[in-house]
Amino acid sequence: MAGWLSPPALREVMLADTAIARALLEALRDDGAAAASVGAAFPDAAALAAPMAPQVEHDAGTERPLLDHIATRLLGRKLAGLEQRDRARFQDHGLGEARFAQLADVAARVLGGSLGPALRAAIIHLDIAKTASAAHRAAWTAQGISLEVHNEAAAAIVRASGRLREWALGDARGALAAAWIEAHGLAGQHVRGEGPLRMFAPLVAALGGLAPRLAEELGVTRAQATELALDALHVLDACDTGAVREGLLDDALLDRLASVRAQLGDVCTQLAGDHRTSSHVDANPALDANGAPGADRARAASDVAGSAARGPDDDAAALLVAADAVLAALAPPPDRRALAERLRALRAGRQTAGEPAAAVEAAVAAIGDTELAALAPALSSCQLWYCEAATSGLSPGAQLAVLAAAVGAARAHGVDVTRPWHAQLRPLVARLHGDSSAVRYRVRLVEAALASTPLRVLLTGNAQLGPLGALSARLAHPTDLDAIVIDYADTEESAALVTLLGLYETRSQVAYHTMLKALCDLYGLRKDEFDRVANEANYLATMNAARSDKERMLDFVVPGTIVEIGPGGGVVLDLLEARFPTAEIIGVDLSREVITALEGRARTGAHRWKVVLGPAEDLPRLVPAADTVVFCSILHEVYSYSEPTFSFATVERVVRAAFATLRPGGRIVIRDGVMPPPGIRRIRMLAPDARPTLELYCAQFEGRPIRYRELAPDRVELTTADAMEFLYTYTWGPASFPYEVRELYGILPYDEYVAQLVVWCGGEAAVRVVPNPLRSYLQPGYRDNLAGKIELTDEHDRPVDLPDSNCLIVLERRP
Repeated sequence: MAGWLSPPALREVMLADTAIARALLEALRDDGAAAASVGAAFPDAAALAAPMAPQVEHDAGTERPLLDHIATRLLGRKLAGLEQRDRARFQDHGLGEARFAQLADVAARVLGGSLGPALRAAIIHLDIAKTASAAHRAAWTAQGISLEVHNEAAAAIVRASGRLREWALGDARGALAAAWIEAHGLAGQHVRGEGPLRMFAPLVAALGGLAPRLAEELGVTRAQATELALDALHVLDACDTGAVREGLLDDALLDRLASVRAQLGDVCTQLAGDHRTSSHVDANPALDANGAPGADRARAASDVAGSAARGPDDDAAALLVAADAVLAALAPPPDRRALAERLRALRAGRQTAGEPAAAVEAAVAAIGDTELAALAPALSSCQLWYCEAATSGLSPGAQLAVLAAAVGAARAHGVDVTRPWHAQLRPLVARLHGDSSAVRYRVRLVEAALASTPLRVLLTGNAQLGPLGALSARLAHPTDLDAIVIDYADTEESAALVTLLGLYETRSQVAYHTMLKALCDLYGLRKDEFDRVANEANYLATMNAARSDKERMLDFVVPGTIVEIGPGGGVVLDLLEARFPTAEIIGVDLSREVITALEGRARTGAHRWKVVLGPAEDLPRLVPAADTVVFCSILHEVYSYSEPTFSFATVERVVRAAFATLRPGGRIVIRDGVMPPPGIRRIRMLAPDARPTLELYCAQFEGRPIRYRELAPDRVELTTADAMEFLYTYTWGPASFPYEVRELYGILPYDEYVAQLVVWCGGEAAVRVVPNPLRSYLQPGYRDNLAGKIELTDEHDRPVDLPDSNCLIVLERRP
């Protein structure tokens, strides 16, 4: 077909049929005759075929991600699925049957209302400005088009090139397609907190100007024409969102997008009822030939109030000013509450993963009144691009600091922040988004640097962060005074630090990991004591290794609401889910890194369990009532890390909090380290690194003094308890040594441990100890890992087994 149809004919058939549009766009993947014909029919759409890096947070695909998104997923699955009312084609999972049917009804209304060709034309051109094609970008830039804000850029491209006339849709529908391109994705941005409703002012103004001609072309009333146009944009946004990542578009998100569409409908109705505005529209449809609300919106909007003679540009400006005023009136006042609400929306993923709402509240509360007055109003008119992907990995305070730096930079570059403006954060995605060691450490460096830079300094536009880098800013385009681009620049020191930290975590010698920890501490990169900064992925994988040992706890779990404190790699959560398919299973952890990793596992593995960020001491607030609370190798960390460190008072607080959440008959199940009975042990060190590791351990362990008597260069004598602590730290290997050396694993002998737990839970009248056959035992992995590295004997040089490493204790709340 592509080879024998002329470009106009090819355009017509592609815009008339979704399947043909998809198939011929897919032809752009090959440099054949079909690709050349499609490129001749849609020259700008050929940019979609450029090989480039994957799109941020999109489903994986080929080396041509724009075609993957537009042709394969958006046209081929989403729009086609709606047209055919085929939910299985539309998605693998996401929308429920009722919501899908509702969306398909809207799509049928749009397509039946003669807007199908315009909708397909818009879809084909949505992402053209994202291309990596140097030739296309150079040509568009030469036309004076700024490419940083991709939806506005795409609309400007099709308007400037005369494509709207080539599409032969009719003047109003061609202009409408351009307006959809410009407005696509804004509803999702608003839902995510990335943009205010005011960013829809150009769309509302365009619809106001187009309504008379559009109604005439469609054979409907002006109100019906506007409703159809908004419905079409809603379908486009739903399909575009669903094509980003399978399952992203669910019932809740579709409802929120529909709510934005309803608000826009109300605004359009309100403006249409304004007699003065509507009379101007009747006489002079206030759009230029390409469907834009005035050639220079900023100039027209400022000139309109003082202009005596009215022309088309004045009418466009009047519509834009009126639309902006109505939309601005719908926004909440730019106060502390509104800022907190927007920050929560920007951190919705983190909040869903369990980040406490109090974290956002605390970050906003820490802003002084003067800084708030400078920050909040400017942000209320700002459209943020890629903010979630670029900055949600930061703490709430650091994320606010980046936004303050953007506001300061905008003012410094002459941007009028009282009017709608853009902050493009996409360059930060490459720096601060992902799983690489460079990203992980750079995020921590940026947080540390921002924490030491006052907000008032950032608001001046001076975002120098000292030795840890700088947030840079530039105008998106010399002639585009409403958009800035934010990036982060490494200094020599920060670049070297990121390189060294990533390198050291791959080394096998203890000394490298000790230095890694020292560098993290020196630069203030440790956010919390439970967070393994180095080798996080390997740490979590290692935590998962003891699966079979952990399964034995499950016999003592009471089903219902089951909470695990400190879920680590998620093994126990998986085991609980498999054993108790109807139970509510919740993991509570203090580490934001652990919560993020588990959230990803839950999403990709379709797990039922959920995770919550917060300290164990706050369990009654986080989970008010539970049937079982599981502590799997966590109480010794509470003892070792919580302030005051190495204190039973910290363990008591956590145990009391867990007991307070238990329903009558509920249980606390504890699997943890155990101190061996008194005794003497002798260690012969066979591995070359054993003796140096012992020396480092004795020098760095803070739980108690570790002393030994040297019997020979390769043999030492020490207490059984001290031997156990060293050997079981040594077992974890050099990557974990800097962190394990800070922990006392066996805090009490078994019987003393049980007695103390009973006291903390209120005594025997409140709790009973559930008998179990395990009591204390040696986890097999320790024996296997130490084989060939050491030999252990008693004080008479008789070979002995390793001391028990673990215990199982079960406490039940009496009715």
